[in-house]
Amino acid sequence: MLLPRFSVLWVGIRPKTLSMSLTPILVAFSLALHNQQPPNYLVLLAICIGAISIQIATNLFNDAQDFLNGTDTGTRIGPQRITQAGLATPSQTRYSAFLFIAIAAFCGLYLISIGGWIIMLCGGLALLCAYIYSNGPFPISRGPFGEVFVMLFFGIAAFNVSYFLLANHWPANGLIYGIAIGCPACAILLLNNYRDLENDTLAGRKTLAIYLGSKASKVVFALLMLAPYVLLLTLPVPLWFFAGIPLAILATFKIFTITHKVELNANLGISAASQILLCIGLAISLM
Repeated sequence: MLLPRFSVLWVGIRPKTLSMSLTPILVAFSLALHNQQPPNYLVLLAICIGAISIQIATNLFNDAQDFLNGTDTGTRIGPQRITQAGLATPSQTRYSAFLFIAIAAFCGLYLISIGGWIIMLCGGLALLCAYIYSNGPFPISRGPFGEVFVMLFFGIAAFNVSYFLLANHWPANGLIYGIAIGCPACAILLLNNYRDLENDTLAGRKTLAIYLGSKASKVVFALLMLAPYVLLLTLPVPLWFFAGIPLAILATFKIFTITHKVELNANLGISAASQILLCIGLAISLM
């Protein structure tokens, strides 16, 4: 079979993480409505499908390559990876990734007709980064700049480009919105790499968590989880975005108190839920 079974592919796309693609789009759409822009649901759908497809492709490339380079072994304590678990061959996983790249590119062609050359540039960079996040001579995932990648593509760029496509102009305070949305997404990656710190060190990775060490990683995680609420206080919007802060505080408490790294898997879910509530609350604030 060229592609793995659907049930296997569903595990490989990491569905619990896909909200990170949609939350910045939700906030951008709400801000566009707030600014009296007529809703264009076809553009919104194309943005959503394109963004999710790029994230899925990134996840699948990462699944295959982390098995091939020995990062994912039988000792990993994170969620199941389909290539390492023997549920799919590396080729099947990579073919699946290229399928989602094609879907994203198809959506991108339509969005380029709406937004012009700047969308072609941003979309091309996003497709390229989906591949080089895990592949090539200097994969992003193996170095200390993974969180920068996440901040750009799940925060600043995701929000601002989505708004541009929906409203035909760049948003005011776009950097603040983008950083606030991107901070918890960065925290999720940092938490993931903190959990895998020992295995990643043995595999030769140089992630931010490895450079920071255990104690500093916890502090930076806490700052990333709580910073959005301070940033958003600088904007003249209602405080519905504080809906996410109870889970942000809980996730921060847990990273300082958990004694077994395997327990951090549940904290990933709490952190992701915190970002969802933050962005839903922010979207409500803008309506």
